[in-house]
Order: sequence, then C-alpha cells, then structure tokens
Amino acid sequence: MSDNAGDESRMRQYLLGELSPEAQRQLEERAMTDAHCFEQLLLVEDELVDEYVCGSLAPSERAKFDSHFLSTPERHQKLRFAKSFRRYVSTAAAVERSEASQEQQRDSLWRRLLSPGQARQAMPAWSLATAFMCVTLVALWSVTQVRQLEHQLTQTQHLERQLTEERSRQSQLAAELQSEQSRRASLEQELASLKTAPGREPEASRQPGALTPALFSFALTPGLVRDLQGSRKVTIPPGASWVQLELRWAGDEYKGYLATLFDDEGRELWSQSASKTQAKVDNEMIVLTLPARLLPQGDYSLKLAGRRVAGDPDDLGKYYFRVIKR
Repeated sequence: MSDNAGDESRMRQYLLGELSPEAQRQLEERAMTDAHCFEQLLLVEDELVDEYVCGSLAPSERAKFDSHFLSTPERHQKLRFAKSFRRYVSTAAAVERSEASQEQQRDSLWRRLLSPGQARQAMPAWSLATAFMCVTLVALWSVTQVRQLEHQLTQTQHLERQLTEERSRQSQLAAELQSEQSRRASLEQELASLKTAPGREPEASRQPGALTPALFSFALTPGLVRDLQGSRKVTIPPGASWVQLELRWAGDEYKGYLATLFDDEGRELWSQSASKTQAKVDNEMIVLTLPARLLPQGDYSLKLAGRRVAGDPDDLGKYYFRVIKR
C-alpha cells in the first residue's frame, strides 16, 4: 500500500512539474514499458482534473496545474469534459433536491407525468441529458484508447530499433568470418601448390640453408633463452616466397606437435600443427613451411609444444632467430 501511495505521489508531482529532470525521465521510461504504471498515471491525471474542477487544489498546485499540466491539447480536452460532466451532475442533483422537497405532492406529480401532454414535454429534456452523458463517456473512452495505442506504438518502434541493430551486428560478424575463411583458403592453396610443384628439390638431398627459386630453408636449435651472442641471424633472399624451418628435436614420446610464431613484442603471428619426420640418420627434425611475407626484418621466437594422445600439450621449448634486411 505504501509503495502505491509513493507512486501516486511521484506521479502527481510529475504531472504538476515538480520532479527533477532525471526523475521525470525515469517515470516516463517506466510508463512506456509498464502497462500498469501507465494506467495508474492516467488515474492520477483524472484525479487532478476532478480536484481542479471541484476547487479543492491548493493555490500553489492550482498555479502549477494551469502552467504545466495544461500544456497539451489532450489535457485541455479532458478538463472541458470534466467541467461539462460536473455541470450535468450538478443539474441532476438540483433536480433530485427539487423532487425531494416536493414529496408531499408526489401523487399529483405522478398524475401529471402520466398524462399524454406532460409525457411529451418531459421526454425531450431527459433524452438530451442521456445523449450528452453518452457523448461524454464515449469521448473519455476515446482519449484513453488513443493513449494506449501511442504507448504500444512507442514499444513497437523500440523493438524495431533493437532488431535492426542486432541484424547489423550479425552482418558485420558474417563479413569478418567470410574474410578470414578466404584468407585461410588462400594460404592453404599456396601451401598445396608448393608441395605439389614440379621440380621441387627432394627433402633428403637439400642441405639446411639451401636456396631454391621459391623456397628458403634453415635449421633452428631449441634454447630456453637467447645466447650471449644473440639470436641466429637469417637473411631471406628476395626471390623466396616460402620459408622452411627445420626444428631440431630428439624426443619421440609425442604423437604430434604445435608450433606458434611470435614477434619481438609477443604478438602471435602464425601457428601450425606438424608431425615428426626423420631427416637424417642421427637427427630428428620437425619441418614447418610458412609464407616469407610473414617474416619482415625483426626478431622472432617460435614456441614448440608436444601433443600426447590425451591431455594438454607439453611446452618443449623456444627457438629464437632474427631476420635481417634483405
């Protein structure tokens, strides 16, 4: 009950322009989304109009009613209806008082009403009063329906804006996904063409660091930290489109490996899963192939992890190298 009384008090202050701008905004948003709050606001509005017409408003509230409440054509119309309805009620009450004062003449009045001439004279007055009441009630109902339709329209427009924004976000994500898929497909196609290119030098006959028209390879040895002399320096020839990294690794307890390339600031540039291959009689290596355009001049680190049948990959170490100006 106290919550309802507090809500009615705030709504009364809102209609008279006594709330702060923030409180007005909160009440308007609540009325737009809560049908019960909207109906309660209309009831408080009707009560203010009735008090104004009856003259029971305080002078300060009456001044705010004139300056703030009557700021819309709908409220002016509601006030006119209330005044007309009150005049009708006052007239009906006067008629009832007059009839009460003439109770002693009830029999004669009844006979006059039953006469054909008196009945014809009384019917137009009662018909006009009944018609006026019907028109007033229909007008009040129409104003209430218009308010409810405006509230529903506002809610529908808000939902439409939310739907449009969600569709825009989905379209943007779909475009980004398609771009990423296209880039990955292009890299896979380049790698496949390199593996199947005719005249490519066999892996067993090529020495580490050997130069081919489109492929440049070099070997790396793992180390937990960079040595005192710095990272291995590598000069990639201008004609190389692909770079092959031969990672020295003698372990044999893993089913596969995951290699991840980072720049000198720790940003991930590229990653690839690999299997272990036998390169020489005494040495094992993991061979990775990546586009040469991913390795401009700068320092790089390559993190190697081993994959078992189950569980998380094991960190096996890092390989450091530096690409110098070509």
